[in-house]
Amino acid sequence: NTAAMSIVRNSNDDNGPQLVLGKSNGTTNGAVTVVTDDALLGRISFQGADGTQTVEAGRIECFVDAAPGADDMPGRLTFSTTGDGSTSPSEAMRIDASGEVFFGVTTRPSASVGGACFDFKFRLSNYTIS
Repeated sequence: NTAAMSIVRNSNDDNGPQLVLGKSNGTTNGAVTVVTDDALLGRISFQGADGTQTVEAGRIECFVDAAPGADDMPGRLTFSTTGDGSTSPSEAMRIDASGEVFFGVTTRPSASVGGACFDFKFRLSNYTIS
């Protein structure tokens, strides 16, 4: 592969390398002005060339998932894919700040039994439990 990025940490400890995507609502370098609920904290975009331009096939994003406070930054991760014939990604999976995972929906449906949710899309193919 001729296009790659490596982040390597050589150290005799249990710490690994990290890639940090940071966001502040400040307008100067080094500002730490608090971000707001639903603010996009970072995005990784996956794109491919269609013969004319690069087009987004999918993305992973992290948003603020509630009002932040001192040492408190609730977040949600979203995973989006672009369907065949579509021009932009749509959300396929979400992990919210409470740890709930949503497939094909972005909130808990109102119809639930004992806290169990039945209105969601989930499929396992060729899956074997041993």
